Amino acid sequence: MLNSGFAEDINVYIGEENEKQELKEFSVVTFKHKVNGKDLGTIGIIGPKRMDYSKVISVMKYINKKLKEIE
Repeated sequence: MLNSGFAEDINVYIGEENEKQELKEFSVVTFKHKVNGKDLGTIGIIGPKRMDYSKVISVMKYINKKLKEIE
């Protein structure tokens, strides 16, 4: 779903998918902010494995939209 273009530049790591042992009990949602192909930073949310992923992704998309308005 995430690689289908539905949520470009947004990655979701749930539990065991996290590389760091300390994060295995959590979910991490990250978003890479890019301008003209240049990576300007990453925003991340750490939460429970049972968080509302669609809401978190919607918030990430909203943040992306607002950041692009600043450019």
